Amino acid sequence: MMGDRPVVAFPWDVVPSRFWGRGVCEKGYNSQKALDAEIRARIDALALTVHPMLAMDATRIPRGSRPEVRAGKVILTNGNPAEVLQPFNFGQVNQITFAQADALQKMVQTATGAIDSAGFAGSVNKDSTAAGISMSLGAIIKRHKRTLINFQESFLIPFVTKAAHRYMQFDPENYPVADYRFDAVSTLGLMAREYEVTQLVQLLQTMQADSPIYGQLVEAIIDNMNLSNREELLLRIQQASQ
Repeated sequence: MMGDRPVVAFPWDVVPSRFWGRGVCEKGYNSQKALDAEIRARIDALALTVHPMLAMDATRIPRGSRPEVRAGKVILTNGNPAEVLQPFNFGQVNQITFAQADALQKMVQTATGAIDSAGFAGSVNKDSTAAGISMSLGAIIKRHKRTLINFQESFLIPFVTKAAHRYMQFDPENYPVADYRFDAVSTLGLMAREYEVTQLVQLLQTMQADSPIYGQLVEAIIDNMNLSNREELLLRIQQASQ
């Protein structure tokens, strides 16, 4: 017997004295609730400010009339209509609600790690230049890498280790007993791959075509691309460099 329990507990965010920890959705719960309340309040305000309303002197309206506002409607009044009727509204929707909704959306993205294409540019320094986007992507990739390492070290490797121990315990003929060490190896994600290609292209622009490492940089760029004829291109580059 291994002397341990065949259970792996993995919280996304460790909280002292809480077995389940804090989940991703729980981290963005308060920000999302505030964002929902902000949007609902804006919709309620639009219902009062967008639709046309009419204020009137009820003592100067003929009895039994239906003062509805619609196209082609004739409203009867006892006296000058300009004195009896006048347009009425509850004001305009405060423009600060749009800024508040944008700030709350960024809070949700920060709490959950989610990011969209509109959040790339300037998520760090509010700059949409190449350097600003590079800094933003660097921070995003670092956060994603931290999450991936946490999942790998706290769940994936312990799970594989426990599963291997059980196989060795109950089926030693097919799974011989030995002291194995498991390492998780993965390829670059799409975002990290694009970021690395961008860095290589910028580095490529700083040197001449006859530089000794120019061909190696081009080979590294093509190697990170998902091209159908990637192997053929790499082979041609290697042949040209010989």
